[in-house]
Amino acid sequence: MLKKIILSTFLFSIIAHASVENLRYKKGDTFTIALPSNPTTGYKWQLAQPLAVKSIVGISKSEYKPKKTGLIGSGGTQVFTLRARRQGTIHLIFEYKRPWEKGTEPAETKEFTIEVV
Repeated sequence: MLKKIILSTFLFSIIAHASVENLRYKKGDTFTIALPSNPTTGYKWQLAQPLAVKSIVGISKSEYKPKKTGLIGSGGTQVFTLRARRQGTIHLIFEYKRPWEKGTEPAETKEFTIEVV
């Protein structure tokens, strides 16, 4: 029975990990992507690949917003503010990792396909 639970949990994490969120905005729109984060662990969200200068979207700001729990070391949310610059579709992959750990797999990834009309 234990093997089935572990396998089910493993398969669920693969399915959850592989999901892509589809978003749609108009050219000129400003929008946010908010991801759960806890910088006290050293982890932070970052793009897997930097955006090109003439990318369909641009990131204007990234900020951490802690939960108002009053507990030291509790998590919060990392909020990316983006702007839809021009029409088209782009696929963004955010990785949750420690920036100084080179060559390591991210603890988590979130993928978004953004269509700008």
